[in-house]
Amino acid sequence: MTRWLFLPCSTRPDGNTLALARAAAAHLPAGAQAHWFDLATPPLPRFADLRARGGHVAPKGRLAELAAATLAADELVIVSPVYWYGLAGPGHEMLDHWSGWLEVPGMEFAGRMRGKRLWLVTVRADPAQGSQAPLEDAMRRSARWMGLRFG
Repeated sequence: MTRWLFLPCSTRPDGNTLALARAAAAHLPAGAQAHWFDLATPPLPRFADLRARGGHVAPKGRLAELAAATLAADELVIVSPVYWYGLAGPGHEMLDHWSGWLEVPGMEFAGRMRGKRLWLVTVRADPAQGSQAPLEDAMRRSARWMGLRFG
């Protein structure tokens, strides 16, 4: 049984990107489980890089829920419109927290993430072909750096 985690990060409720992700989720293979974790509502706590102050601590509250859902998933689907040629703010905030989780003693975030697949579902308003390319490239590079497969 494959566990899919959809991570909507648009600040626009019920936007086109979410509609596209819902349509994609309707076609998951038989037996797949789809879970949803909205990164925008309620907002994630701001990320603070604490490496210079003694390191990061285990996530708490909403971040602990996100970490548990992320680590339990086999397939991670970032659902983001193209905002200024990049990822929507809540999605970027999540990736910032991922970087902090790499530093949490005993969490073994990098090792537990390795081999999962990271997907990107995106919609763009810019009519110019290729305006989504910087976002796709950033996600592809992030996946490679984390040892994830990209889809």
